[in-house]
Amino acid sequence: MVVEARPVVWRNGSHGQMKAAALEVDGMDEEAKSPLPLISIAMSVLNCRRTVGVTMVSILNQTYGNWELVVMDDGSTDGTAEVVKSFGDPRVRLFRDGQRRRLPGRLNQAIQLARGQYIARMDGDDVMYPDRLAKQLAFLESHPEIDLVGGGMVVFRNGGEAYGTRIFPAGHDEICRKPWLRVPVSHPTWMGKAEWFRAHPYPEADHLFPEDRDLLFRTFRESRFANLPDIVLGYREEGPKLKTCLNARRHSVKMLLGGAGQEVSYAQALRSCALQWIAAAVELVAIGSGLNERILKHRAGPLAPAVAERWQSVWEMNRKPAVAAG
Repeated sequence: MVVEARPVVWRNGSHGQMKAAALEVDGMDEEAKSPLPLISIAMSVLNCRRTVGVTMVSILNQTYGNWELVVMDDGSTDGTAEVVKSFGDPRVRLFRDGQRRRLPGRLNQAIQLARGQYIARMDGDDVMYPDRLAKQLAFLESHPEIDLVGGGMVVFRNGGEAYGTRIFPAGHDEICRKPWLRVPVSHPTWMGKAEWFRAHPYPEADHLFPEDRDLLFRTFRESRFANLPDIVLGYREEGPKLKTCLNARRHSVKMLLGGAGQEVSYAQALRSCALQWIAAAVELVAIGSGLNERILKHRAGPLAPAVAERWQSVWEMNRKPAVAAG
């Protein structure tokens, strides 16, 4: 049953202003009566009916069970919300207003609505490894100086076929060694302190990609980041789209120029901007020539047999009916 919730207040990441909106809430309108979770999973969904079922099963199959899932429906028209509701788990909180606000705005809403001490990111087409939350929670609890932790990923196509991995540097200094190029903590694997997310909202003024890179670039000097060496997520990637790639490069250039002289030197910013445009030219030629597959394989690391076997086990487990964690 869908009921009209009280006005929900959230912070606009661009200007720090408070806004209110009447969101419809499914499933946990009585959240005040339920135990407080330690982890809030923030997930924005848009027309992902085809993939969100496997995603939901992977969340429900977590070995750690003291979580809530805050799902922000970003104006889906394909029945995505109905798939989420069909699981009937009281830990799932589904919010919707029928509008399109894009990912940064929805994540800021989810962060304001979250009740957990930690917030984990998830997308509606990826797959959690069953021990993801347990591993990242254990790391954050044993390393209180860390604000945000990521992890490794298996990259897969629709149908579950894995074709590579992405493993990232472990420590903060190595992660932030060349921030003008990137700060490699992969957004779909983020888990961190709720207070860190609230202190550093996602930028909403420019909704073009990459909002995660912008946030890491703005905060790396005052924050502490880490990555687990373990693979914690299956990341679905079919192929780069020209418009998406060019928008991401354009935004990166804008971000770098805005931080020149502050976060990085002018020389570093200019060199990185030149590299962004060179990369954009390569992507333009490759995508225009139908070489999308080659781009994907270039971005991913090798897939060891043991890693492939483990992924296949995770994929098959999450295609079956979920078993809720205790």
